[in-house]
Amino acid sequence: MADFHIDSRLPNDAYLDIFELTRPIPSPEQFHWRIIWLDGETDSEEFTIFSLHQLIDERDGLLLTFENLIAVNDRLIDLTHAIIVGNRDLEKINLLTDDENLYDNEIILELVNGVWHVSSDLDEILDAYKHALGK
Repeated sequence: MADFHIDSRLPNDAYLDIFELTRPIPSPEQFHWRIIWLDGETDSEEFTIFSLHQLIDERDGLLLTFENLIAVNDRLIDLTHAIIVGNRDLEKINLLTDDENLYDNEIILELVNGVWHVSSDLDEILDAYKHALGK
């Protein structure tokens, strides 16, 4: 499995959000997405990061379509830590949620210490990120 490291802070002190991070992925709507962990700040009192943590904990990760993943992204005003996995096979994404098999998913997006780690063993994903990053 190969990976890319991308700084999450932009020059204007904004952060690289999930939508921008996933732009190179060909047809991201074909994947099922699961938020395993996410921390940051939301834009309202009705949708707090604490309530999001509760949903993630209750469901062993929050399973979403790409559209709903972006809807969650749109409610975030800052993102500090995240683990998000993607898989085209719904059965696999439901099984691959433990730490020991998390990296068996087709796409892993992990934000740690201000750096996005994008991992995949799919050539089309790796090629798309190589092209987007000019590598």
